[in-house]
Amino acid sequence: MPTGSGKTTVFVSLLHKVMAAKERPHAKRSLIIVNSIELALQAANQVKRMFPDTTVEIEQGKNSASGLADITVATYQTLARGGRLEKFDPRWTKAVIVDEAHHAAAKSSVPVNPFAL
Repeated sequence: MPTGSGKTTVFVSLLHKVMAAKERPHAKRSLIIVNSIELALQAANQVKRMFPDTTVEIEQGKNSASGLADITVATYQTLARGGRLEKFDPRWTKAVIVDEAHHAAAKSSVPVNPFAL
C-alpha cells in the first residue's frame, strides 16, 4: 500500500482483533516494529485514538518501554541495540506487526528477527 493509504489504521484494527482471539489466552501483549520515530509516534497515536483503554508505550532512543504495555511500538534501530529486545518476552506476546517489512532484511535489522519471538 502506498504512503498515506491507511496502513496504520488497518494494522491497528487487525491487531485489536488478534488480541481478542482465543488462541494463546495468556499472551496479552503485542509489538509493532517500525522504521522511524515518526512512524512510531503515528502508530502509537492511532492506537490511542482507536482504542483509548489500551496501554501503549514507545521503545525508541531514550524512550524505554517497560515491556508490560498492551502494545509497544519500537523502531528496528532501537531493538537492534543490546538488551532492548529481550524485555519483550515471547511467552506473553500475542502478535508482532512489522511495518515496512521489506526493511527487515537490511543489515541493521538482522539482529531483530520478529519471527524469532
